[in-house]
Amino acid sequence: MPAADDERVDVDEEFVARGAEAYSGTLHGKVAFDRTKSVPRTVAVETRTRIDRMGQYTLVSHHFDFALKEDSFSKK
Repeated sequence: MPAADDERVDVDEEFVARGAEAYSGTLHGKVAFDRTKSVPRTVAVETRTRIDRMGQYTLVSHHFDFALKEDSFSKK
């Protein structure tokens, strides 16, 4: 869970590749960093990609949620 003083970054991106096997899609994500560490505390990413092959398309979706469970560096 992000802390109130975490640095937060939102990512929104659209991408397109043209050609014989064209594809396009979107990426949406959120990252929360503890300002004193270089490792994210939480990350949530969702991607949707539409792949077009010879007039037929496939839609691929991914959703990832990550949370820092333990900071092994802080113990040193």
